[in-house]
Amino acid sequence: MASGQDLANLAVNYLREGVIKYHRGGRKYPNFDCATFTAFCLNELGVSISMGTVTDLYNKVGTERIPLKEAHKQGRVVPGVLIFHVVPGGADFNVICINKTTAIYVSQSKGGIIETKVDASPVSGRADMVVPCQFLTY
Repeated sequence: MASGQDLANLAVNYLREGVIKYHRGGRKYPNFDCATFTAFCLNELGVSISMGTVTDLYNKVGTERIPLKEAHKQGRVVPGVLIFHVVPGGADFNVICINKTTAIYVSQSKGGIIETKVDASPVSGRADMVVPCQFLTY
């Protein structure tokens, strides 16, 4: 079974390559949005997750939901956990934690993968619900 660290390492490798481009709903390398990039990385690690919407990803990857502030207190913001912005009916944005202070995602405004700070406030002003992926070890 792959680990959260494996997911973080893979995502960082794509960040370093600099080839991933933002494409809303993109499902083929190198064109992705935040959810389809996450699903792509999980698939690369042998976790079969269909590439759909952020809500689809939110509903499929795990059932444990931890508010970001509480996850920080518990030491649960670790490499490979996903952080979502939850909205009525699901989620509309997610990031992949690469360590306890940094996450990455495919940014529409920047056109590709970027790093963002993870602290007790919402990540990139929105993401505030930590979801450990049930298909990874931590």
